[in-house]
Amino acid sequence: RGNIPAALEWVARTWQLTSDYNLPVVVQVKAHLARLRDKHGGAAAFNQWWRDFTGEEPPEDLDVDASGLL
Repeated sequence: RGNIPAALEWVARTWQLTSDYNLPVVVQVKAHLARLRDKHGGAAAFNQWWRDFTGEEPPEDLDVDASGLL
């Protein structure tokens, strides 16, 4: 609800779970991360935040077709 940093933290944790366990909701998580990336100031700001928060390189393939998602 307007708290982009908190939302990023939750979705980053969700991303890690979907990646670790190959969960089928990965497309939804990518779509959420892409929206948050754009709201956070774009790719450069998002990438730096991701590195600072996770200590890892950010996911690169976030631009997915979300038109069929609920």
